[in-house]
Amino acid sequence: NFFPSINNWTPYEESLRKLIQKETTTEFADQAIKSFCKTLYINYINEADSLISDEKYSEADLMIKNASTFCNLNPDKQCEILTFNKLAQAKYGIFDAYLQVALSAMEMGKLEFAQNYLRLAMEFQIANSNIIISSTTVEQYYEELAWAYFEAAKDFYNLENFREAFDAYVNARQIYDLIEIDTYDELIDKQIKRCFINN
Repeated sequence: NFFPSINNWTPYEESLRKLIQKETTTEFADQAIKSFCKTLYINYINEADSLISDEKYSEADLMIKNASTFCNLNPDKQCEILTFNKLAQAKYGIFDAYLQVALSAMEMGKLEFAQNYLRLAMEFQIANSNIIISSTTVEQYYEELAWAYFEAAKDFYNLENFREAFDAYVNARQIYDLIEIDTYDELIDKQIKRCFINN
């Protein structure tokens, strides 16, 4: 079973408590449940560790959410540090996977595909900014992508494929705007106008 929150665990705990209390005291039931929660926590962390080693970061993230539930039931510093450490490994693994797919797509000239994965990486970084603090890597990849669009646009223009050149220049301009680089604005705007006139 999965327990991504305490609310998911509560009904199971109540059933377990009733079962144990039929045969023992309330104190024993409390201790047994606490021990069981610790065992579940360790099992989830071990499974997450194994998944991280296999680079299955999304699955590891799920295991860590479950582990976190049991850490929150019986909080202690060691548990909190270990959970955060594993969570950071999983989140960075997912983030890096987005970036690697984007980079591979750029290398293959699939710029739109790369742009989609960089958008996913940026959204993921923003959603997890408490762990992945800096967006610098995404911005560097975006800058490379904008330049790749710019180069592609020049090639299309030289082949008199003005529609494709127009689209590539527009994409380059939008990405440069996104990462707040205005160095090429005037040049790109001029080329966009030329494409529009020639199309």
